Amino acid sequence: MKDKNAANKMFLMMTTNEPENHVSVFTEGSVHEESNTTTCAFYIPKLEEKQSWMLSKHTSIFSAELTAIVEALKFLY
Repeated sequence: MKDKNAANKMFLMMTTNEPENHVSVFTEGSVHEESNTTTCAFYIPKLEEKQSWMLSKHTSIFSAELTAIVEALKFLY
């Protein structure tokens, strides 16, 4: 989406009109190329929960993203 204001407006609309039993979870995995370190995290605004992990060196970005999702699901269930 090229229009930043439209993207912000859409995000706010999606996050402020959530059903009562809905829980948004934001996940992130990242690789620092220079040091070959990999981290992942999740954030659950409704529960005010955030967790993060340093993963093994040379872990792929795919594995980092997937680990964040798995850890968020384990926390919720």
